[in-house]
Amino acid sequence: MRVRPLLVGLVLGVAALVPGASVAATPAAGTVSPVAASVSWSGGPFLTSNPSGLCFAVDPSCDIYALTIVPPATGNYTVEITTTPSSEGDDYDLYVNGPTGARVGSSTTPSGHERVVLTNPAAGTYSVRTLAWLVSPGGTYTGKATLAVGSAPPPANPGSVLYEYDPSAAQAKVEVPLRVVAVGFAPGELDEAKVLGEVPNFQRPGVLIPRGEGSSGDQFPLFGAETLVNHGRNYYNNSKPFTVPYEYTWKPQLIYASTQFTTGLFNAMKANSAAGDFSNSRNRQYLEGYNATRGVYRGTGALVEPNAPVRFVDGEKVEDWISANSKA
Repeated sequence: MRVRPLLVGLVLGVAALVPGASVAATPAAGTVSPVAASVSWSGGPFLTSNPSGLCFAVDPSCDIYALTIVPPATGNYTVEITTTPSSEGDDYDLYVNGPTGARVGSSTTPSGHERVVLTNPAAGTYSVRTLAWLVSPGGTYTGKATLAVGSAPPPANPGSVLYEYDPSAAQAKVEVPLRVVAVGFAPGELDEAKVLGEVPNFQRPGVLIPRGEGSSGDQFPLFGAETLVNHGRNYYNNSKPFTVPYEYTWKPQLIYASTQFTTGLFNAMKANSAAGDFSNSRNRQYLEGYNATRGVYRGTGALVEPNAPVRFVDGEKVEDWISANSKA
C-alpha cells in the first residue's frame, strides 16, 4: 500500500464536506455462475480522493458492488475481479470482503488496474469495494468479475512458473537449442558449468503485455527471477493471466562471441546512446555504489569516476543490431 500521510488528513477533511453517502456502482449488484460467467459494472464519478486506504460503507470516495457467487456443482474454479480506470494515471484500490464481512482479497498497485483472484470461494454475496485512492475529480472506472470453471488453484508462490497454470490446457513439448553467448570473455575465463546451471531444465513461457501498451499488467515484477531464463511475467490488462500451452526443454550451449562481434556490439551501443544524468538522484546513488564495489573489475583505465556523465543506451536499437548480426 502506498502511504502519503500529508495528504490523508486533508483529503479526509474534504471528503467530510462532500454531501451524500458512498458513490453507488452501476448496477449495484450482479451474479456470476457457471451459466452466466461474467458481469461488469461502472463506478464514479468521484469528486474526491482518499489515500487513507480505508474504504467505508458511507464514503464519497468509495463505492460498493454486491457480487453474488454461485459455484459449479463440482471441481475447482476461480473468480477474477478487475478494475480499469477511464483515465490512465488515476489510482484506484480494490478490496473484496466475503459473505461474513471478512477481507478475502485486495489489490493496491500504484495504478487503477487492480486484480483479485478468488480460488474456490464459498457461495454467497461478496462486497467488492473500489476506493478512489488518488484520482482526478470526476474520475470513473469499470469493474468486471469472471468465473472460470476447471481452473486449478495457483501455488502459494505467485512467482512460480506454474502461477495460474491451467492443467486442462493442451500441451506441446519440444526440445530447443538454447545458445548462451558470452560477450567479452575467452574460453577458460568462465565457470561454464555454473553459468549453464542457471538455465532451468524446462520452461512454460507466459504472456507479455503488447509493445506500446500500458505496463500495468499485474503487481508481480517482470524481472528478478532466480534463474538465467526469466520466469517472471506481465500479463494482458483486464484478462485472466495464463501460461502459453507450450513447454520448452532446453538444450543449453555456451558460445564465446568472436572479437568482431564483440567490437561490433559495443560500437552499436555507443552509436545508439547519449550522455546525460538521471532525473532521479537515487539512481545516481545506486550507480556510484556499484562503481565503488564492482568497478575494479573493469580494469585500469576503464574506471568510472564519481559524478561522471551517464551514457544511456537505446536498448531496442541495440537489440535490432544483435538480431541482424547474431547469426553471422
